[in-house]
Amino acid sequence: MEGDEAAFKVLFLYYWNRIHASILHICKQPELAEDLAQEVFIRVWQYRHKLLEVERFDAFLYRVAKNLVLDEFRKKILPNLTNEYFEAYFSANGVDVAAQLEEKELNHLLLASVNKLPTQMRRVFTLHRFEGLSHQQIAEKLNISRVSSQTYMARAVLQLRKILAEYKGGIAIMALITLK
Repeated sequence: MEGDEAAFKVLFLYYWNRIHASILHICKQPELAEDLAQEVFIRVWQYRHKLLEVERFDAFLYRVAKNLVLDEFRKKILPNLTNEYFEAYFSANGVDVAAQLEEKELNHLLLASVNKLPTQMRRVFTLHRFEGLSHQQIAEKLNISRVSSQTYMARAVLQLRKILAEYKGGIAIMALITLK
């Protein structure tokens, strides 16, 4: 427990100013920014046993901070606006840069994995997931049965799960989620 406290103190001292400044930049209220920044670190402490699963701690901290600010805005400041407004606002103001980089990395990993599939599986997967064709449309386009299209798709997903299982961390898990 003492080791946890010492490590937490180091993290707190290292990240406090960055997290506080980011929140203050968004909410423009010093007292609220301080409260929310403290809440970020309270949450980190509460979930310290799960931190080993976090691949990029700084991105994790900023995500927690963003979510807390969103929750606060929803509750107190802008109760009538939708989630889409908040997401658009944060995206437009560059707050979610880490997520954009992670998404780019995920797309690269997914495309590289799809390219490892056998030709017919790759065609079916690409037509279905990326081009949005139905299994009937794929069957007509590739001159195969609808059932064959479904079978190729199921096998492609299974193979992609195996390929992506080689990669550790949350990015592979996210990729698996997108394949369901």
